[in-house]
Amino acid sequence: MRLVLDRASLLFDQHPQLTAEDLPARCEVRLRATMADDAGAVWASEATFLSDEAGRVDLDRDPPLGGTYFGLSPRGLLWSMARPDDSKLAFSRSALEPLTTHFELSIEGETVARAALERKLLAEGVHRRESAHGVVYEPAMSRAAVVLVGSGLEGFLEDGAALLASHGYTTLMVARQPELEKVLAALDWAQQQKVFLVGSGRGAEQALLA
Repeated sequence: MRLVLDRASLLFDQHPQLTAEDLPARCEVRLRATMADDAGAVWASEATFLSDEAGRVDLDRDPPLGGTYFGLSPRGLLWSMARPDDSKLAFSRSALEPLTTHFELSIEGETVARAALERKLLAEGVHRRESAHGVVYEPAMSRAAVVLVGSGLEGFLEDGAALLASHGYTTLMVARQPELEKVLAALDWAQQQKVFLVGSGRGAEQALLA
């Protein structure tokens, strides 16, 4: 009996394919996922599945019988994670370091297989640097430039900038409710390339005006 991931490491917005194989046919199994945040809190999710006649469970195909999510959702074990103490505190993460999710497969309370998945915001070859206009994320090979305009939620902007660069877009992050002039200056910085302008929150207003 084993848990199989198509990749051991991927970007946060990429889809992991997880299957349980070599199980008894028509067997009820439980999958549990855990991940620790920077504060040391362990977030967890779980779901129960029924294996098919070939002794296989495929999260891309099979909805759970029960658990922390319902219905067909291949990423259900990832987005339904919660703190065991039912705290409303947000997931604590202060850096762009990869996070590891641990999966356990159990039958009648006994763990029979394990797997681990590394999820990251930065692809190989992406570099971060400060500029006069904001923070720049640069991939090794750039497809175009993106100016990311925010409203003071630097953590979310930083994640988005890192992911955009990981997909090949040189990204300039302009945060903290920038004045329109700063947005226009950022566009001037990127004018030598094909440019995309993305705004979130109040930053969307400046993006529309620009």
